[in-house]
Amino acid sequence: MKIAKFSTVIMFISFCLIFLLTTSTLSKEDNFFYRVGEDVWTGFTAPKNMRGEDWFKFSLFTTVTISLIANDQQIHDGVEKFRNRNPSVDKVGPRITVLGEGLYDLAFFGLIGGSGYFFKNEKAKETGCVGFEALTATGFWTQLAKFIFSRERPGNPTVPGGKWWWFDFEHDAFPSGHTASVFATATVIAEQYKEHQIVPIIAYSLATCAGLSRMTKGAHWASDVLVGAAIGYLSARQALKKK
Repeated sequence: MKIAKFSTVIMFISFCLIFLLTTSTLSKEDNFFYRVGEDVWTGFTAPKNMRGEDWFKFSLFTTVTISLIANDQQIHDGVEKFRNRNPSVDKVGPRITVLGEGLYDLAFFGLIGGSGYFFKNEKAKETGCVGFEALTATGFWTQLAKFIFSRERPGNPTVPGGKWWWFDFEHDAFPSGHTASVFATATVIAEQYKEHQIVPIIAYSLATCAGLSRMTKGAHWASDVLVGAAIGYLSARQALKKK
């Protein structure tokens, strides 16, 4: 296990170097760090650019999220009963949840982008760069939200549904980082290779399963998973706008 993690770190560092080398000669607008900064700034200033339809979607999403939060404990208890009746869940879950490991997702896009660089495949190179950008922005928003809300995880909550400690580094349930990462990855792959109809279906199906696995594992509440999925999806869509 330690060897596998070490190999992944080496892969990640190697492809980071590749991206730094391949983006060092680009214009400011195409520079990776500039693009990520622009994505984050766009997120902060999004409310002033929202129109009627945008506010309706936001209100609907907020209503669904609040409804889930109100029923998170009950949903969690139901998931636990399902898990106890189906031992296979504990065998399959860990294999699926790994799809949301941020380091693995970065290495995945590093592999795609690196292969595009070496084999002169512009689409693969673009996919790798956009994937890195989406995951970086996703990581920023996820960690910021975790710090702000500081929610207890389902494992040992002090109150039903988990207490919200606010601005505390110790609790980090809301939102789900794994779900955010896997949905950012799925969105980039689904959009970049949408000419193959099966690709979006597979990408989003795997992302959904990975999100649900965070619940069956007892690591997150249902609302954590929903908001994580939204962060990953929206971060990826923002990165894809500038490809």
